[in-house]
Amino acid sequence: MSFNLVLDEPAENDQSEEHDGLTFIVKQDLIDTYGSFSLEATKRGEQTYLKLVPERDPDAGGDGCSSCSSCG
Repeated sequence: MSFNLVLDEPAENDQSEEHDGLTFIVKQDLIDTYGSFSLEATKRGEQTYLKLVPERDPDAGGDGCSSCSSCG
């Protein structure tokens, strides 16, 4: 699964959040399906790579935290 980052203006029903002067916008249907997102940055040499990571992956066959045995 992959997600694109684009420059855009918010549309009706989009969710937005500001961090360090940058505003991130996510369509509500993506939040409903995948939960919250985190943005991971990795630097290799002079380049920085960004990756959006969803809270849950409905294609993985699990159901959020209830499918994980590591919490006890």
